Order: sequence, then structure tokens, then C-alpha cells
Amino acid sequence: MLTDGIYPYVVGGMQKHSYNLAKYFAQQKIYIDLYHCNSSQINYNIQKLEVFTEEEKKYIHSFVIDFPTKGYYPGHYLRESYKYSETIYQHLIKQPLPDFVYAQGFCAWKSIKEKKAGVALPPIAVNFHGLEMFQLTLSLKARLQQFLLRSSTRFNLLNADYVINYGGKIAELLLSLGCKQQQLITSPNATEIKWLEQTTTAINTPRKFLFIGRYERRKGVEELSSVLKQLLLSDIRIKFHFVGPIPDEVKIIHPNIIYHGSVIDFEAIKRIIRSVDILVCPSLAEGMPTVIIEAMASGLAVIATDTGGTQSLVSEKTGWLIEPGSVLQLKNVLKDAVNTSDEVLSAKKANAIQLIKNEFLWKRVIDKAIVDIKRICKIS
Repeated sequence: MLTDGIYPYVVGGMQKHSYNLAKYFAQQKIYIDLYHCNSSQINYNIQKLEVFTEEEKKYIHSFVIDFPTKGYYPGHYLRESYKYSETIYQHLIKQPLPDFVYAQGFCAWKSIKEKKAGVALPPIAVNFHGLEMFQLTLSLKARLQQFLLRSSTRFNLLNADYVINYGGKIAELLLSLGCKQQQLITSPNATEIKWLEQTTTAINTPRKFLFIGRYERRKGVEELSSVLKQLLLSDIRIKFHFVGPIPDEVKIIHPNIIYHGSVIDFEAIKRIIRSVDILVCPSLAEGMPTVIIEAMASGLAVIATDTGGTQSLVSEKTGWLIEPGSVLQLKNVLKDAVNTSDEVLSAKKANAIQLIKNEFLWKRVIDKAIVDIKRICKIS
């Protein structure tokens, strides 16, 4: 497994995904050579892998690779990523080769290049998650970043043996970029069973909504804030909670808008989630957001944009799906959610729990991944 970090040593969606992959593969007694990097801001002993249990650590062989020093010129991230993949490759070829390589993002770039040149390497699968560089953006800076990333991403996707597919619009996007159907391994994001609730909470009056995430352009906070300002001037009764680092200068000053800031503690975030009715995820681009899966497991209905693999989670049975970037649709669906009957909303919340329980727990996802990998490697 090749990754640019595992949570909590490095914080991010891809890093949390890497942590869960390693954890649940190890629980199924799959031996893992884990190539990852550290963050100097974390005090854990990364070599000891303190975030895993003693039993899990029996199956994880850790290789800690320094990520190149961050540059300042355009394209520095690509140069650093390629150098990182080179260092990983030099370590990889000195070890007994594994049966299968699972790479996050650009981490297998050098390995893919060498395999294409004729070096004997095992099957390599890459996961670029949401492929945000090919999705909608409204920012000029983001468009430039997308442009810089696209060519290198295509090289990795088209020359890897396999590509991890979250489903939904991600599958359509991968095929449109030139990936072959036989390359795709469908393996969705998932959550841990500790998030799963057996029953839904009572419906709030007025209805309570929640946004969880960073303040960045693709998360759709600008569109959401614009709609909330309009609704607060009307007779619509609504309470809205924000969790995440929202800058003071963009906060809405109103008693019905609550900003919690960053919340790290599991029990604290779980209490906030369980106190509201509906998660709102108005992103312009996404993969398969962990926050949606965790909220649904906790018994929330969801309003989300139809990006990435979101449509595999959100439908009329579990919430409301809208087009990304549409302020009008977002406004109308928030009003609809406020006016939806308690019975209909309760059904959406219950359906959300059931969907996660049936399809999006890590144990189930890893079991299927193991079947796929054994088939590819012809392991009985």
C-alpha cells in the first residue's frame, strides 16, 4: 500500500482512507507493506504505528518515507509527488515483491512508469478518489491547478493495471478519460461500525441542519451562506450548525446560525451530529465524502450535490440530490426539507442508517476488495 500519509500522522480524507484500508486489511490477516510519510506536527511515534492495535500491527510492515520539501513555484506539488514516488519505488524493488500494489494518488507514478518500460512488477491499482481536477470549479486559481494536474493524472490512470472506482459519476468520468471497463475495481468509501446507530433521533422544531468541512471554494460554503442569508430574511424557520474552520469575516451573525469551529473529539462531533436532522453537503466537486457516510450512519438525512460517487449514497430515499453550483436548487431544497413532514423525514433518516449498514461499513468493503484482489492475482 502506497500513500502520502495515514491518519492521524497526516490529516486528510485520503490519509484517513489509507488508515482504514490498512486497519481492516490487517484485521482480515492480510500482510501489508505500508509505504507512507510523516507530519512533523504529530507527536506519535510513527514507526511504532501506535494508532493500530497490537494484533493489527502483526500484519503491517511500515516504511516511513520523507515527503520532499514543499516548493513555491507553479507545479511544485507534481514535482514533489513524482520524487516521492521515486523514493517509494527504490524501496519497493529492494523488498520481496508483493502480490498486489494499492496506490493512493500519485504514489505509484514511478512504479507505473517503470512497469510500462518493462520492469516486472505486480498488478498496480491507483485511487484518485474524487478526480477533482476533472470536476466543476468556479475559481480561476483552481482551474489553473486542475490544468496542471490533468496530464499527469491521465498518465497514471491509463497506464495503471487497475483503477479504484467509487461508482456514481466517478465511473462515468473514468471511462470518459479513456480507462477501460476491465480496469475498474468498484470499491466505495466506507465508515466504521462505531458510527452506526440503530434508531433515529426525534425530529427537531425548527429543523436543524449541519455543514461539516473546511472553508474552501469547492465545498460550496459561499453558495450555502448566500442561501441562508436569504432564508433568514423570510418566514422560514431554520437552525443551522457549522463544524469546521470557518473564517470570522464570512460568518453570518444570527442567533439561528451556530459555528462550532473545528471539533476533533469523536464523542463531541457525534453529539453535534445526533442533535440535528439533516446534513448539507453543497460541494462543487467530491469523491465519496466520508462526512456523508458518517452522518447517514448516525441517522441524518442528507442534502448533497450530485458529484463524484454521492449518488450511490443520496437519493429521494435518504435525502435530496441537487446539481452542484445551483443557488436556486439549494434554496428550494432547503425550503422543501423544512416543510417535509416528520413522517417523511423520519423515513429518510431510517433509510440512511440501513443503507450504510448494508453496503458501506469497512468490514463489508474490505471483504469485497479481498475477493477482487485474489481474483486478479489468481490466489485461491
